[in-house]
Parts: sequence; structure tokens; C-alpha cells
Amino acid sequence: MYRKDLFQQYGIDVPKTFDEIEAAARTVKEKSNGEIVGITMRGQQGIQGVYIWASYLWGMGGSFLTDDGKSALDTPEATNALGKFAHVLREYGPVGVANMGWEENRLLFQQGKAAMTLDATVNGAFNEDPSVSTVAGKVGYAPVPVQTDNPKGGSSSLSVFGLNIASASQQQEAAWLFVSWATSKKQQIHSLDTDPNSGVTSLAAMESPAFEKRYGAFKEAMLTSLSKSNPQYIPTVPQANELVNNIGIAVSKVLAGTTSAADALKEANDLNNATLSR
Repeated sequence: MYRKDLFQQYGIDVPKTFDEIEAAARTVKEKSNGEIVGITMRGQQGIQGVYIWASYLWGMGGSFLTDDGKSALDTPEATNALGKFAHVLREYGPVGVANMGWEENRLLFQQGKAAMTLDATVNGAFNEDPSVSTVAGKVGYAPVPVQTDNPKGGSSSLSVFGLNIASASQQQEAAWLFVSWATSKKQQIHSLDTDPNSGVTSLAAMESPAFEKRYGAFKEAMLTSLSKSNPQYIPTVPQANELVNNIGIAVSKVLAGTTSAADALKEANDLNNATLSR
């Protein structure tokens, strides 16, 4: 998500790589004399920071796990991804970014204090609501960049969340009926009246007049991102919560500047392999 007015004012093209994101962030900070930060993203420890850093990890050719189920964090790709993520936020991001979660990040961008952000689709719904946003109508939307021509997986998280029925459930038929109802075309189109429900999964809902009216500003970018999305964007193994916790600590250490990306990820890699082997 980027400020169209600022990009036009400063002659910036929409970034397609993370290097271009950094260059755009630098330009905005310099030309605005620091009044507007170049980019804002979540940096808070845990799933908040990991969720956004994952776009850098995948987009720079890395992954969380190897094909045989071991941790894949002790690699040049992961190290470069974390180094670049931390550098752009420390140099061109907001003060206190290491403590920013989804809401703090969303509000900063809505208040017109940042030129770019990488975050959830629902942020677009808030951006375009003039009752809560000072940048409504000024925001452009594009797929999350990739740095390499051959990433291991997409840098988009749009296929991560889902409704599941546990194999041990004693109410599987009732659960199936609920999931079928909740994800039906009719119900999803109806749900667009719920504010700000832009995260529908039905293509019919996304292509409906109701979606176009409320969320047309980011519809095309959303559809493009869905076509390139990555179901493994966040680890899906049973130990996922513990893995994310270890990774989150590594991200926080590097954002704080207390250790290098290589050292932080080596520590997280060892911890995650121990977790995965149990």
C-alpha cells in the first residue's frame, strides 16, 4: 500500500522488489525532510513481526522449513531477508517500530504519516473509509514485491487463513454445514455489508457490485495477490506456535540492533530444530 500522491510528487515508481521499496522509502524521508516516514510495518515481537517479515523471507528466496521438515532459517536467503527488513525499518521507519502491532501500524498509515506499508488486506478497507482515514482516495495497492525470479514460495499471505474441521470432532456434520454456509457465495456477498469485511474468499463476492463499490480501490491487487499466494506463508506444522515464538525473538533482536541477523537466525534455527525433533 503506497501513497499515490507522494509517489507522483517525488517521481517514484511502484516498487516491484525490496530494493526498490528501500529506495522509495529513502526518497520520501529525504525529500519530506523526515516529516513522513518512508515505510511502516509491524515490528512487535511474536506473530506480528513474523507475519510481515515472512513476505521478505519468501520474496528473497527463503523459507521457514526444508523439504524434509527441518528449520531453514540458517541460510543466506533468510539472513539477507531479515537484515534488509530490519535495515529499512530502522533507517526509514517510524520511531518505536519494534513495538508496533497491526493496529499501531494501521493507524500511522491512515493518519498520513507514512508513504508505504505492507500489511493485511483489511487495512485497505480502513484506508478507504473517510470517516477514519485522512488518506482515503490517495492510496495505491500492488502485490507484495519479490527480490528473486525464483522464490521458493509467494510473498503473499492471502491463502493462509481458513476454516477447518478437526478429525477428532464429534460434530463433523454440523461443522461442515456451518463452513459451507459461512463460505457460500450468497453469504459472503451479504457479509460485505459488515464493516470492514473485505477479506471474503469467494471470487463471486470479490467481483460483485457491492465489493467494487466499497473496496474497488484494491480489488485488482487483491485478485493478483491471491493468484500468487502461498499456503505455507506461515508454518503449518503442529509446533507452529513455538517456531513463530523463536523466530519472533530473532526478529526483535535484529530490529533492536542487539545482534546480527545471522547470529539471531542461527539461534532460532537451532531452537526450532530441537522443537521439530520432539
